Amino acid sequence: MPTVLTVLAQTEKDPLDLQLNNEHMTMLSVKSLRRSGIKRRLDLKKYLSRFATTEFGTGNDKVVEVDLSSRTSNSHAEGDDHDNMMMQDGEATVATGTDLMTASTGAALRSNPATLVRTLCTMSCVPSKWVANSPRTWLLSDRYNFDPATNELSISGYLRGMAPWDIHSLVHIPNVGTFAPKAITKQSEQSTPIGLVKRRHHGKKGLAADAEMGSSSNDNVLIADAEQQESLNMFATPDALAGEQNLIGFDDDGSTGNADDDEGDADGPIARPAGWSDYQSAWLDGVGDDGFDDDMDRGELAEALNKKKSDASVGGFNDIDLEDANNVSQTERLSLLEQRRKEQSENDEFPDEVQVGEDEDASKRFARYRSLKSFRKSFWDPKENLPDSFASVYHFSSFKATQRSVMNDMKESMRAADEAQGNFFGKAPVNEADETMGDESEEEYDPLEGCIPTGTYVTLTLGNVSKESMQSLCPKSLLTAVSLLEHENKVSVLHMGLSQSTKMAPSDNVPIKSKDILTFRCGWRTWQARPIFSQNNLNCDKHKFERFLPMGGAFFAASIFGPVTYTPCPVLVWKDIQGKPELVAAGTMMNADADRIVIKRVILTGYPVRVHKRHATVKYMFYNPEDVKWFKPAELYSKHGLRGNIMESVGEHGTMKCLFNAPIKQHDTVCLPLYKRVYPKYVPSDEQDTLIIK
Repeated sequence: MPTVLTVLAQTEKDPLDLQLNNEHMTMLSVKSLRRSGIKRRLDLKKYLSRFATTEFGTGNDKVVEVDLSSRTSNSHAEGDDHDNMMMQDGEATVATGTDLMTASTGAALRSNPATLVRTLCTMSCVPSKWVANSPRTWLLSDRYNFDPATNELSISGYLRGMAPWDIHSLVHIPNVGTFAPKAITKQSEQSTPIGLVKRRHHGKKGLAADAEMGSSSNDNVLIADAEQQESLNMFATPDALAGEQNLIGFDDDGSTGNADDDEGDADGPIARPAGWSDYQSAWLDGVGDDGFDDDMDRGELAEALNKKKSDASVGGFNDIDLEDANNVSQTERLSLLEQRRKEQSENDEFPDEVQVGEDEDASKRFARYRSLKSFRKSFWDPKENLPDSFASVYHFSSFKATQRSVMNDMKESMRAADEAQGNFFGKAPVNEADETMGDESEEEYDPLEGCIPTGTYVTLTLGNVSKESMQSLCPKSLLTAVSLLEHENKVSVLHMGLSQSTKMAPSDNVPIKSKDILTFRCGWRTWQARPIFSQNNLNCDKHKFERFLPMGGAFFAASIFGPVTYTPCPVLVWKDIQGKPELVAAGTMMNADADRIVIKRVILTGYPVRVHKRHATVKYMFYNPEDVKWFKPAELYSKHGLRGNIMESVGEHGTMKCLFNAPIKQHDTVCLPLYKRVYPKYVPSDEQDTLIIK
């Protein structure tokens, strides 16, 4: 893997040069000056070591002192006297992704420049922790060939990683796509990199076994079994008769199945319109008994009733798509941007507060909202009134249990590979004890079936690779093929812990709303999504929705539709601003959970115009008596900490009498909180169950 090289330079005068300064000579001796210079060098080493550990991980804090100016040629010395003097009086620091070296050109602690060259030549690259500790195996292309006639892509290179490569696992190539491997061929003798030799061989027996394998002149070919491979279909197939409760998920043991199969119901579930409760849908059972035509398709009835009107937009928070603003004039785009900044400013000053228009019915506008007695303690069914988009994604009964099961299988394969010392190809080696057991050993589970050890030079053949995806690549670019784990090609609801990127200057910040189109780089894969932002509440099963991406480095959660990715895995979020991608947030993967409840809150406000002890007459929250009767069961609170209820409506203009638990003041504000569950959305091009993963 390429190594990033960072050069840091610090200029300071040699302590011996301070002898020319009479003021310092009167205060300090030459010995103390030398001691202070050595102390500064030791402190510099310590700080550089800490910097390397922070930036590149534990074990990458090596410090070497090298004299860079001792072998300077005379020709360069005559032409660049001033520059050489600066180098002789300074210190140069070189930091790499694996080692950190300090080159000191002062008067003391000088060494040969060959030390720097020797250190650079013997160091090896250490990948990031999420790559090094992950059981995923990858292949960095040494060369590749694409056949347009058969749409087959052949990639040659060394297998890298901790776990053996499984021929039956799907393969993802960044910027190209995900494919099913057809075959893998072990090439003839190749020089194995030093780092791979250290990981593969732990003793003399392993080296001898590898020498025997390398001495074979015949290439080994491993053909993939299509029945054992995971399907390339990323979406679940919804059942039209299951209505809103079509939840295709994974059990604790990782097997797939319908989460709502009822063996006692011989007739199967009855389709019901989305939004109908169990009590309402129970009336559909009695329709056929009352002479309803049995030949009528109840699925058509549910489909007709499921046609919903678009949600009424909340005043002051209309969706402004800045992506479409690229097709308008610059003046209109600036106007849209200024309007969004105004909305963000209002939301920061009065969070979640909305105003009902005088010609508007609050009961119709907020028909999908409900009131909660306690946001933290009130129960909310995670399977209630799910949208149609949730019928085509996979649900986990326990994501942690599924990940634990997959990781345990990979650890078992890694343990078997270590015991085999790399002497296997497609199956575990058979020793003399296993041969005497006969058929009993054949029935046992082989963790190395279809696996190839890491460090092997192979040629991977992939099928059904489109020409368009290959044409978008640079001919001289390197390809990386990554082996996906089980279920990682299935689409679910992903949750990521993010924070705003420090790369964005406060003056250049463009307000980013929930459900804006953003580009997510999660591990090896990249795709576009429309996330919803929320707070990450640790002591509650409900999480408050955030209308805008939180600023100032605050931590938040983003929920999107995307392929399942096991933790830990880094996440980068980009936004296309005026045709240029800019990093807006970074973080890590949390989990994949379709039952995580994100609640959007709106607050209706009113003002007491007449106060008498605990009673108050409130206006400007509603503008007709029907709305007062509709929201009468809801609980009120004031900004001064009081709680109350609506008693009755007064007049014909939405005025109401309220009763509170303590005397209310005239300058207080009465609030009515309402809540609604919100869901992420697909980008417009992905609405037909097609998620473009690059």
